[in-house]
Amino acid sequence: DTSVTARDMSPQLDGAKDAPLLQRLKGGLREFEADLLWAYHGFGRNEVSHLRLGFYKGERFTEEPTRRDARPILAALEETRPDVVTVAFDPEGSGPDTHFKVLQAVAEALRLWREGDPEAARAVRVWGYRNVWFRFTVAEATHAVACSPADTAALNDSFAACFLSQLDASFPSPEYDGPFSHLAQMAQARQYAEFATLLGADAFAAHSCRELRAAHALVLLREMGLDEFLASARELQRAASAD
Repeated sequence: DTSVTARDMSPQLDGAKDAPLLQRLKGGLREFEADLLWAYHGFGRNEVSHLRLGFYKGERFTEEPTRRDARPILAALEETRPDVVTVAFDPEGSGPDTHFKVLQAVAEALRLWREGDPEAARAVRVWGYRNVWFRFTVAEATHAVACSPADTAALNDSFAACFLSQLDASFPSPEYDGPFSHLAQMAQARQYAEFATLLGADAFAAHSCRELRAAHALVLLREMGLDEFLASARELQRAASAD
């Protein structure tokens, strides 16, 4: 129906709720962009699943996730039986609230998996990551991954090639009005500087490992066992409720 399409595509304010047709169009575009990034790293379309969790409906304030949202994640866990689960470990209010709500949906799915298959769930490790909207302190991180200038160049190249709809963010970070890959690179460079201050510059420049000598940025991760992750997710949820 071209008349509906024309009406749905009419100009509107940033942040206003989109018409259903435009929601589907934008959702499909974002999924396609994510597929491009996975393909950039050699993953095929049949290796990527977009679960379209029910809590996300384009409202100004998205609803809280429920078991309805955990079930598709649980099904993926049961099918793939992963050793590692990665999740954005951002507290509520630090950026888009979808990050925090996906975190809670993943936590609920892992709880349900532990109930149904405790042996498989017990072996899983959760890698929490933060980047643009919130960051780990040195004390909070368990792993620091060294990045060379070639790595950050690949980061910026892949973002520019795959995420064309997000090069100019509608709601940029107050720290930097530009591509999120540049903001991530800035955060990773600051993390490197913190480690260099603590360890001394020679800890990298004079290291026997070529990758560490080439490093100029660090990605910080926090690895957790299932019990620790679920307790941390619960604590973040409690803190959000108290606020």
